[in-house]
Amino acid sequence: MQPTSCGSLTTCGSLRNWRFADDVRIADDVPLRSGRSFYSGKSSMSNKNENNMDNTPKTYGPKATVAQIFATTAQNFLLIGLGMEIGMPTIVIQHLYRNSDSEFSLTLTEVSWYGRILFIFHPTGSFISGFLQERYGRKRCMILANVPSIFGWILLYYTHSTVSLYSSTVLMGLGIGFSEAQILLYVGEITEPRLRGSMASLGCTSSMLGVLLTYFLGYLFEWRTVALLSTLCPITCICLVILIPESPVWLVSKAKSEKAKNTLCWLRGWVEPEIVKTELLELIRYNEVSGTHRRTDDVNIRNLSSKLAELKDPSVYRPFIFMMFYFLISDIVSIVPWRPYTNKIVTELGTPNN
Repeated sequence: MQPTSCGSLTTCGSLRNWRFADDVRIADDVPLRSGRSFYSGKSSMSNKNENNMDNTPKTYGPKATVAQIFATTAQNFLLIGLGMEIGMPTIVIQHLYRNSDSEFSLTLTEVSWYGRILFIFHPTGSFISGFLQERYGRKRCMILANVPSIFGWILLYYTHSTVSLYSSTVLMGLGIGFSEAQILLYVGEITEPRLRGSMASLGCTSSMLGVLLTYFLGYLFEWRTVALLSTLCPITCICLVILIPESPVWLVSKAKSEKAKNTLCWLRGWVEPEIVKTELLELIRYNEVSGTHRRTDDVNIRNLSSKLAELKDPSVYRPFIFMMFYFLISDIVSIVPWRPYTNKIVTELGTPNN
């Protein structure tokens, strides 16, 4: 039976369902191909005469590598800012803890709270970002994640009391939570498998670079100056993220195939649409098989309370409880809890306080 085209992307035929897009079609009963998309499987491609089946994984050129490195580097400024926010309490405590010469000083109890507020509000930001990135996309959420950080740094620069100091830390904690979720998700959705591992590993390196940068600035400048200079990081991140495209996976899930095609052309080295046609069809096919399009169709009619009701599902709350327990234990046994007190510890050990 010869299938009949019913549009640019249509389901036709009685024995087999075919997906059409210009002059390329993919059979529903043919598994998808691995090696190029964010999922595994096989794919089969044919022209109008159903000849010349291509089973060779697509390898893009060096321009694709440059494009994906640029996109990853742009969003990694979020992680550099994250590291700077984690390292900043150490600098502030060094200058304000029981310092009679300062405009205001911190007691031991206030220092303890200041060192932990950042991590208390971190999960809150992560929880909220999960809802926002599904509705508004990865790129918008990455831009939004910088806003609390900018206000947090500015408030820290102008702080003259413990309350405003705590408030700045709350904003930074929310910014950290906002940024973490979409960073790894975005990297996984835009990169080819051959680059995905190395690009994802840059995240940890970027956060450690941010901590190191804060300590270096703290060695050179007073803590208010460090806070003011740190504002440049989220501002730079916003400027760079504006230049990179949205995730093609999210665009496909929102039925924006044309924008997804343009995004893939950008990420694969600014190539012609014909080059990425097969990968785009695989994304569309995966979106249909996984049911993502059905979930996103419902997102506009479901309110926040109905989404929160999903937490009653054991398949949702059991992994959630496990991950919260994992983060709790990892925080307790790691360097994170006592990082703000690093300077105090080394000073009591006899190291010069400079």
